[in-house]
Amino acid sequence: MKAYINATSSISSQSTLNEENYLEEWIPIEADYHKAVDPNYRDFLDPKMARRMARIIKMGVVTSSKCLEELQNNSPGAIIIGTGLGCLQDTAKFLKDIVETEEGLLSPTAFIQSTHNTIAGQIALLIGCTNHNFTYANRGFSFENALGDALLHLEEGNNDILVGGIDEVIPETNVILQKLGCFQSDNGGVTSSPSLGEGATMFLMSSHQKENSLAVIQGMKTLFKPNSEEEVIESIYGLLVEVGVEINQIDGVLMGYNNSKKDDDKYDQLVSSIFQGKSIYQFKNISGEYFTASAFGCHLATKMIAYQKEYPQTLVSGDSKKEFEYIVVYNHFHSDYHSVTLLSKC
Repeated sequence: MKAYINATSSISSQSTLNEENYLEEWIPIEADYHKAVDPNYRDFLDPKMARRMARIIKMGVVTSSKCLEELQNNSPGAIIIGTGLGCLQDTAKFLKDIVETEEGLLSPTAFIQSTHNTIAGQIALLIGCTNHNFTYANRGFSFENALGDALLHLEEGNNDILVGGIDEVIPETNVILQKLGCFQSDNGGVTSSPSLGEGATMFLMSSHQKENSLAVIQGMKTLFKPNSEEEVIESIYGLLVEVGVEINQIDGVLMGYNNSKKDDDKYDQLVSSIFQGKSIYQFKNISGEYFTASAFGCHLATKMIAYQKEYPQTLVSGDSKKEFEYIVVYNHFHSDYHSVTLLSKC
């Protein structure tokens, strides 16, 4: 089932929220991870309401609001969000309260706001949407599961589906993950562990093309713990065969290079085989590595196709391209969760 992307919005470590200066100026990363650039939330939210919201909720509400502008105050047919760890800020607050009260009497507010589905729920409450509302939390496939659900809804005749991927970093998890060796401080070099990131990315999708449609998701495949590179290649070829696209029609490949030698080697293997001679791009130098980073990869591919533009500091190898008909987004999370998504012009 094809999905037409009618709007997309993203908050990342670079200037990706506003159309006017989209990735025009590279912002130095000051934290020891790819910290998302927070907009002035007062421009989008009531100040009193914003003060009561956790940061991840604000990121989700802002990006979804920009997408929903296309609906002119109508409710989306469904709200489907993917998140790996959910609302970490409120989770940490709840656990801290447990310790400080010695497991005594607690306010339920922090617990209620710490659950993964709080993001989708808050968006629905703010816009008064009573339609399908679902959250997927499945590690490296969280966004892919949300996108798969959206494609099923479109196939069933529902339209204007809001789907997104969102994760945040808090100081506590940043320290824990680095001590465990899961991630490393961002220093621009290649190491044994990837650079941690965070962000919020939203899409508004329909089953038919509209005047404002930006790109088309032709299809998607996921692969868990493949036994070999050949199995990954077969999966990619399988997707192309399903949608009737030849490998020589692919104009660009957007990959999840993350400065980790172990992870990047797997991308290099595909570049030297199935994607040999293709223009190779990266997106995690902008988003960093997190459970739903592939959502930002699809967002960047959508922008490249919609505006027929190659963005600075994204080209890894191959010729600089001026026209994009088909773009493959290939990502893997810690070598276990592999996904490939094919996007094209409308």
